[in-house]
Amino acid sequence: MVARKQTSERTSVKTVAIISQKGGVGKTTLAVHLAVAAERREMKTAIFDLDPQASAASWADKRQSPSPSVVAAGQAARAMQTLLVM
Repeated sequence: MVARKQTSERTSVKTVAIISQKGGVGKTTLAVHLAVAAERREMKTAIFDLDPQASAASWADKRQSPSPSVVAAGQAARAMQTLLVM
């Protein structure tokens, strides 16, 4: 997850990596919750879903909000577009 907040003088960028070799430990759940919490604090966020199951991307497709942005693995063009908009 990448979050960016514009301050009066500069931009603050935070990157959070949620990594585990084991499946089913809540990586996607944690990532989407952190991203939504950051959005509520007026930070622009993006989730880069590198899991082949693309659970975060599926979650974003079902959600009624355009943010946080979710980029699924294999969508390099979408990733670049998301970063440019942030």
